[in-house]
Amino acid sequence: MSRTLSRFARYWLPPIALMGLIFFLSAQPKTDMPDWGTMDAFLKKATHVAVYGLLYLLLFRAFRGEWPARTAGGRGVYLPVFIAILYAVSDEWHQTFVPGREGTLRDVLIDAVGVFLAHYAVRQRPQWFRAVRPAPKSQIRNPKS
Repeated sequence: MSRTLSRFARYWLPPIALMGLIFFLSAQPKTDMPDWGTMDAFLKKATHVAVYGLLYLLLFRAFRGEWPARTAGGRGVYLPVFIAILYAVSDEWHQTFVPGREGTLRDVLIDAVGVFLAHYAVRQRPQWFRAVRPAPKSQIRNPKS
């Protein structure tokens, strides 16, 4: 396997696969969705938070793998936030075409909570995430020079 293909599979395939799973699940008609009784709304919204937090982490890892100097210095950490929230918006818009489903701003905001919680965790405690450990100082460009 070529080095480029190997890097793509290692860094970009996981977030793309998760985006595909999100797309597939959001394409399911409401009649096909499970109902968990009184905890239904809470479990579904908690899943939104968790899945979009994971999407942010996978995107951050992919960007970190491609451009460690940019993300280590703090300048590139916001692109995964933007992409994950943009994907949440597109997912809600996609749901407006699915029978029995609706796209809501509330769900985009709930997804954004997951993104921002994951972003906060990475910024405050990078040691928690082995895949997103800081790049060596030799790779960090000084923007003042």
